[in-house]
Amino acid sequence: MTDHYNILGVDRNASQEEIKKAYRKLAQKHHPDKGGDAEMFKKISASYDTLSDPQKKAEYDIGSRNPFNRDYTNEWRDVHHNFDDIFSTFFGAGFNRHQQDPFQQFRKNKDLTLNCNVSLKDVFNGKTLEATFALASGRKQTVVIDIPPGVEDNTVIKYRELGDDSFQGLRRGDLNVIINISRDPNFERRGDDLYTTLEINPLEAMLGCDKIVSSLDEESMIMQIRKGVETGTEYARDNSGFVNIHTKKRGRFVAVIKIKTPIITDVTILQQLTEINKKINNK
Repeated sequence: MTDHYNILGVDRNASQEEIKKAYRKLAQKHHPDKGGDAEMFKKISASYDTLSDPQKKAEYDIGSRNPFNRDYTNEWRDVHHNFDDIFSTFFGAGFNRHQQDPFQQFRKNKDLTLNCNVSLKDVFNGKTLEATFALASGRKQTVVIDIPPGVEDNTVIKYRELGDDSFQGLRRGDLNVIINISRDPNFERRGDDLYTTLEINPLEAMLGCDKIVSSLDEESMIMQIRKGVETGTEYARDNSGFVNIHTKKRGRFVAVIKIKTPIITDVTILQQLTEINKKINNK
């Protein structure tokens, strides 16, 4: 029987917060899009799916301590027959298992996993997507995925009983949607803060200037760059970053100054700059 606690590297008495923290760390390390081990990522996701769900965790904990140690989901046909023997042993041959089956709530079809690729802009603003996928039974299943503003990479959104439906008579499995956030060439997320780079030339850095900067939601804002600014200086605007999914407060929008030296080939301009440089150095 798979040891989900061992896969996530947590104690059996670990809290939900500790389980979640361990999953995020391992998912980040083994994610296939980041060069990780795809099989290990699947095991990690499956273990987190089991231990993060109170009902499935209880089922697993009971099964892991059961001397018969059966997998009630994947071997339900065999378990069905073994239960008859178990019930006869403990309750006598006259016990009718259909009257009250204490394990009925734990038997269901398999859970399914769906990867949902979204952009940083989708996460910044929030978005609703619709996905359709095929089930093992041949039916088509459509799910509306609500991407809340501020959701973090590798977050798992669970949809009850939208998973596998192979075996009639068992309740459907769940659908786990994993949010994968793609990188943006112009913006970076750091916690709840949104970072971008603002390039200026050396003269603008020396003289100071006003620059128009656009955020992920295409809102334009004017930033007043002071005289003598240096590369790496940060200009921040509060309440213009990502929404914190728990507190609903917004982070900052931060523009990081980068002084970029232009390549000048015009002889006249080069001569003028040479004269200006002499005057600066003579002071």
